[in-house]
Amino acid sequence: MAGLTCVHHQHLPLYGGGVADLAPCIGLIGASIADGLGRIVADKHYARDCHAGLGVGAFAGYVVPSLLHHGFAPRQRWARLDCT
Repeated sequence: MAGLTCVHHQHLPLYGGGVADLAPCIGLIGASIADGLGRIVADKHYARDCHAGLGVGAFAGYVVPSLLHHGFAPRQRWARLDCT
């Protein structure tokens, strides 16, 4: 979820761009790190499990949507159409 949110906010200025679009990405990355650390502390997973989950999640959430939908090129602004 963090990777998908980051790729969408990177390519689509959903909140107007800048810090407003960076905040959800950083927040969800922090939440996933906290979740992984909580699972390690609760003795539910080993660190290697969380690292593997990070790799799979980053690939599925960020790389795949970038390849299939957005591309890795910088974001292009929509040109204003003047219909006068």
